[in-house]
Amino acid sequence: MHVVIPFALSDDPACRQAAQALKLPALEQIVQAFSPSPSSVIPPKELALAHEHLRATHLGLPLSAHYPWAALEASELGLDTTQAWGHVTPCHWQVGQGQVMMGNPHDLQLSAKELEGLRLAMQGFFAEDGITLHATPHAHWLASGEVFKHLQTAPAARAIGRNLSPWLPSSELLRRLQNEMQMLLYTHPINDARSERGAVAVNSVWFSGSGALPEGFEAQALPPTWQEHAVLQAHALNNDWGSWQQAWQTLDASVLQHLLQAAQHGPATLSLCSEDRVLTLANTPRNFLQKLKHRLSPQGLNTIWNAL
Repeated sequence: MHVVIPFALSDDPACRQAAQALKLPALEQIVQAFSPSPSSVIPPKELALAHEHLRATHLGLPLSAHYPWAALEASELGLDTTQAWGHVTPCHWQVGQGQVMMGNPHDLQLSAKELEGLRLAMQGFFAEDGITLHATPHAHWLASGEVFKHLQTAPAARAIGRNLSPWLPSSELLRRLQNEMQMLLYTHPINDARSERGAVAVNSVWFSGSGALPEGFEAQALPPTWQEHAVLQAHALNNDWGSWQQAWQTLDASVLQHLLQAAQHGPATLSLCSEDRVLTLANTPRNFLQKLKHRLSPQGLNTIWNAL
């Protein structure tokens, strides 16, 4: 059993303060019983998040600054994987003092009808630039087109609540499309209806997960023991540290308790991820030196927070 928890911690000082107040008995037991591997650190200019690197490694993708998640999803849906793909996510941009920031797209809570209406409204503009939009069961679309082939794009999680400028795509074509979508959406009937009921407007799109699968690449399925729990992510991205604490306590009482039980019968691994670091702990036997070090320097939750 391998449990992966993205956004287990954030660099936000308020998050680190919230972490210090957490009581997580199952995680305490894991820290005491499991052996840690040295935490891996992602170079600061890479676009991919720490948990994405971890997932990509287990899928057999070559190490990269970003990963073609859209092409992998296209493969799962039986679409043409000889093409390059990207994710297109409807979102809301907020204009502030001297900068533009993006809200969490998840908070828009777009209905399937709204998503399809927006896709149909946009697809003509995209088609003029050789891009085809495909519906998905999720709150984003798949886009196929040559522009995505060698393009590096940042996941939305890198940009939410921050100045968008460093995270925008380098493609002038896609930046122009973002501007065109802002004009299209300004007076769109779907936004008019959202405004009437007090919902936030959709006023732009975000490009991410771009690229093509490596030639000859065959994706490995994640093992059935892999469990990626992203329940902390939305709270972290919204800087809602009270809800983040509650979600952590729920994980501790359920998922991590189950991991402790699984560790009694076989291999068990926990990977905790911040944006740029991964700390992995496993129930592997300790050698004499590790036992001695553990006895002389008892581990606690502060060990986790300091490593992340």
